[in-house]
Amino acid sequence: MKRFIDNVLEKARRILKKEGHSRKEAETPSVVPAATPVPEKPFVTQAQRRRELMMAKPSFLYIYDTANDVYHDRECKFAQAIPDEEFRMLEGFPKGKQFCSSCYRKAMIRKGIASQSHRINSYVHAFNGFGAKNEDLYKLFITHKAQVVSISKGEQAVCVQVKDDRWRIQKQDGKLLLHHNNYRVRPGGERIFYDGFHRQKVEGSGTFTDIVRVMCYHEVLGARK
Repeated sequence: MKRFIDNVLEKARRILKKEGHSRKEAETPSVVPAATPVPEKPFVTQAQRRRELMMAKPSFLYIYDTANDVYHDRECKFAQAIPDEEFRMLEGFPKGKQFCSSCYRKAMIRKGIASQSHRINSYVHAFNGFGAKNEDLYKLFITHKAQVVSISKGEQAVCVQVKDDRWRIQKQDGKLLLHHNNYRVRPGGERIFYDGFHRQKVEGSGTFTDIVRVMCYHEVLGARK
């Protein structure tokens, strides 16, 4: 009888021990791996967003500082300091406005190479080598709306379109040469253009100013024909 009671008590102790262990496991909180924190996106103001959208448009060539009333070329390093709230852009060249002296030449040349803006520095270097003055560039690209067609390897020759006429300006042995596209004139005065160039006589000392005068004067003659 005693043995039977001892067996019953032993079984009871085992059951109680097992239940206590299970209850302890249930009460122990499970550990969940911490989630990787998601970095917060930097806050973008409406003015900053507007600036980014304008700079993304290649047709916007010029920057305007509303606080100082000064205009810049779109790549001018000084324009980077303009606050977003005072930053504006425009497509057309701002005639008669105050321009940044650091980028004025580049801004005029850019107007004539809108489709080749990625080569702006090459064209600036070429026209500097030609001895172009600011007033020459303004007359050629702003007043007469000339467009640069191409530039040679080595930046020694530039092809420019002025209305219907195409010109090649070349620096050779330290001197500037001007070539004009070939054409013939029909009895009624209409000009027919064909491939090739011929040497164009330039009056004066052969400076870039003289060359611009020839190109723009010939344009007037062509308009009269």
